[in-house]
Amino acid sequence: MSVTRDRIFELIGAAARDLNATQPAHKPFEPQEDTLLNADGGELSSLAVVTFILAVEERLGDELGRPVQLFDDSLIADPSGPFRTTGSLADHILGLVRTASA
Repeated sequence: MSVTRDRIFELIGAAARDLNATQPAHKPFEPQEDTLLNADGGELSSLAVVTFILAVEERLGDELGRPVQLFDDSLIADPSGPFRTTGSLADHILGLVRTASA
């Protein structure tokens, strides 16, 4: 199954809504291309980032019909890595999906 970057971003948005259901109502997480995740000034706590990534994994796995693992300690700790913004996360996921289907 081919998944587009736009579809990946829709799944990221759905995972954000899942996360928002567990967060204080006065501070919803609304991902845009340049929304910071794990960098200084990021919108999410460390725990919320992990929860969000796991929700993205679950939604992506449902979409693809197979388990997907995005969480990686070395990547999540890298301030310039794929978990820096929601846009870089979408790019990272698209690369993983393309590699897996090649």
